Amino acid sequence: MADADFNSSDLEFSGQEDNGARVGRRAMASIVSQSVKDRVASKKTLKTLKDIGNAPGTTIQRQYWFKLFKQYATVTLGIENRANKTPTAEDVIRFIDRLPSHLQSRHSDGKIAWTVIKNAEMQLDRALAFHYPDYTLSRNAALRVDATIQKLLDDGQITRDPVREKQWLTCQIIKKLATAILSDAVQLGTVSWDMTLAGTFSLVLQAAMASRSGDFMRSAHYTGDEYLKWQDIELVATASDDDNVLVFKMMVKLLYRKGHKRDKAAAFCIELSQLVDNNDSVVDPTKLCIAYALRVGAVKETSWSDILDVVRSRPSKRVLWTKPSSPVFYALTRTRQLDMFRPAPVDQQRRFLCRAAELVGMLNVPVAHDLRKGAAADLYSLKSDALSGDTNKVRRFLGHSMAAMGKGLTDAYIGHNKGDSWATRLDQASKDIKAAPFEPQMAAVPFKKRKVTTADIDKYCDTRNLAKSERKNRQTARTALAKAQHERWAEHQKSVLDDVQPATSTATPLPQVPPIEFVTTAPGRAPLQDVTNVLRTTSGFGAQTHKFVKQRDASKDIDNDDDEINNVNTGTAFVLENIDPALRVFAEDMLGVQIDSPAGNAGSSLQGASGVESMAAGCISLWAASRSQASNEPAVLTAPLNQFIGYLSTVNLVSLSDTSLESRATGNSRDAPSRFLYYCQTEHCPRTFYTALRRDQHQVNCRAEPTLPGSLTLDDVHSVSEAAVPSPSPTTAKPKRKRKAADISKASEGFPKPCPDSDICGVTKDFATDHLLRNHRQLHHDPNWPKETSCNVPDCQSPKDHYFVSREAFRRHLNSYHLFNADQAREYIGKIIPVPYRAPRGVGKSYLSTMCLFPDCKTQTEFANYPDYTNHLKKTHSLTVDQYPLYIPTSDSVRRRRY
Repeated sequence: MADADFNSSDLEFSGQEDNGARVGRRAMASIVSQSVKDRVASKKTLKTLKDIGNAPGTTIQRQYWFKLFKQYATVTLGIENRANKTPTAEDVIRFIDRLPSHLQSRHSDGKIAWTVIKNAEMQLDRALAFHYPDYTLSRNAALRVDATIQKLLDDGQITRDPVREKQWLTCQIIKKLATAILSDAVQLGTVSWDMTLAGTFSLVLQAAMASRSGDFMRSAHYTGDEYLKWQDIELVATASDDDNVLVFKMMVKLLYRKGHKRDKAAAFCIELSQLVDNNDSVVDPTKLCIAYALRVGAVKETSWSDILDVVRSRPSKRVLWTKPSSPVFYALTRTRQLDMFRPAPVDQQRRFLCRAAELVGMLNVPVAHDLRKGAAADLYSLKSDALSGDTNKVRRFLGHSMAAMGKGLTDAYIGHNKGDSWATRLDQASKDIKAAPFEPQMAAVPFKKRKVTTADIDKYCDTRNLAKSERKNRQTARTALAKAQHERWAEHQKSVLDDVQPATSTATPLPQVPPIEFVTTAPGRAPLQDVTNVLRTTSGFGAQTHKFVKQRDASKDIDNDDDEINNVNTGTAFVLENIDPALRVFAEDMLGVQIDSPAGNAGSSLQGASGVESMAAGCISLWAASRSQASNEPAVLTAPLNQFIGYLSTVNLVSLSDTSLESRATGNSRDAPSRFLYYCQTEHCPRTFYTALRRDQHQVNCRAEPTLPGSLTLDDVHSVSEAAVPSPSPTTAKPKRKRKAADISKASEGFPKPCPDSDICGVTKDFATDHLLRNHRQLHHDPNWPKETSCNVPDCQSPKDHYFVSREAFRRHLNSYHLFNADQAREYIGKIIPVPYRAPRGVGKSYLSTMCLFPDCKTQTEFANYPDYTNHLKKTHSLTVDQYPLYIPTSDSVRRRRY
């Protein structure tokens, strides 16, 4: 029992040597030396510490809800008068209950979204816990807050209905959008080809990567370099099955994804390959990237052939960037040019997508995230398992736990996906010929945004008690009116799509109406095609030129420099490879250009420099803007690789309303900027216009026969060959009748004088002549015109409360807005007030009583006046106003009733 007297506390131990005495010695010395400085700096940080979220947008939202609550608690609840100023759960419940009445809704019914209130609850709870140390929300209090939100939902103060319908923009729709953008630019002009190509490339790139737009563009409230740079794109050339042809592949590294903006270790890499089919060139990220890089000077080379030569000579087969740290996508200036000093904001993607949706007639306005959802739908419906991978199998092989795989550790070991899902998705979509029945609805005609008038903006501000002088209020009004304009158009187009169409097989055929000998412009007319754009170089600016190469054997390398034909005199090279046979026959017959067939003399060249020059003047832009046989798109969009990239990297036609080209982008691979002119498409009409609107307004009353059809294909080249190369033949237009011009500048007695009803119209100026005063009263003071009369054209996009004060004001609207001629405008005016029928030119004023002159009409009535007769033609024979002149009685054609 000697051990019972043992006490371990009596033991003494000698000091043990500290083996880690030197660990941290330098850091501890630094702490000692900077103790005073650290004391002040840490105290300052503690006092100025703010609640900062993972993203600037989250921080702003949290501050917004906290400020609203603090204002409510101070003013309404009087929390500052309490001894304990810490908010309670009851304060939060009362704030949530009254919050919907203080917010502005995005829904048409004025209700606040349920997600907004839930987000306010979540962010407010975090903010209160940060600012008040004693603040807690118990389980009971949390349930009471949820019950309050549910009560708001049951009472109808908030709603769970979405603001907009969800849409899935699949690869098929992306192809339609990209084709529409480029087709519109080729055929109808664009303000900036740099903007057009950059927007198309960004849409296609986001769809191919299935990413968010904020993953490669700078998100809102960020000010750093959180955007895709050229150094994040690797472009490598690989040999195809034919060793002489290079195929490009690109890998895009996304460093600033959502939730990982400042975590470059979580970079996500995506591989994309060049698409083989030329029909998919408009959605090929590699081709668009090369053309875009050539335009903006991201590479040293200035042409596609130069890139091929340099890449072949490099052992790495890589494309090198001249400014790797610069953003890939640039912001736009006020004139819609690329601003090379600012990266593109994320909202720029949405605006360009909306523009593309308008061109294809999409009824619902899309958002950029619809591209990501469409990509998810494509990936889910893939029938091939070539891209599938078993992550769980890799986890078991590496010995990772399920929790590690859930945290993304296994994905980090696997690395980037080496499969190209974009090519697989497009390939499967091309095999699925039938369109999905539940795709976003598209109208038969594109949406054309109309300019919002100043009067409509003023009226919007007045009705909502907004100050008209503030720029922010006017922008709000302009945005709301533009949205209402699209809604009216979409509503009309939906009614057109849902109308019951008569069955053509069983319907009774209508009487055949003889063709009309003059031009008509109905609201649903075929779109005008500007294929004559660069054919007549009448302006002071040079015609646009593009690179073309001759037809040759397709088995050869398409980039062989030996097959390029350069015109030394004009500095223009021409591409005739893969041109439609009809166009080649047109070149041979009309222009004297001999084009060798691939099976014939593949090594010979075009014969005759003068023939080539004629080809440039009369055929090149016709080929570029004409439509291919297989689809309704310009042939250049489905051209071979060198032609497609060569066109997009060099074209620099600018559609402007002014005459200045000095500020337009030039240099790098671009051609010198030249004007895009809109030519009147009537025979031998020499008029040119700077805008399509002015051209369309002119063509309404241009009485010559149209030379070009509404939709031109390459098969129609023979029929329009004379239009493509204008000849000096005399005009066939009818001579205008000479009239004695009235002297409208002659001063009348008692003039100048003001309008006697200036208190109504608001015009206080004096009118110099009786003619000017009469025109003013005709426009502003029409006693026979009903008040609050809006446009009665079914597809009019004017606001519903846009009223016309006179018949003349409405007529001008029909003429300039809807491009109606006088007969069509008279028809719509006649639906509002009685309009006497005006006899056509050549018919006497004295009416000839006649029976109906329509063929095989069985009516035996003899009509004694024009209104009764035209009413019969309209109701019995379904004729329109522009067809009445065909059946107006003359002394030779009048029919009398035999008694």
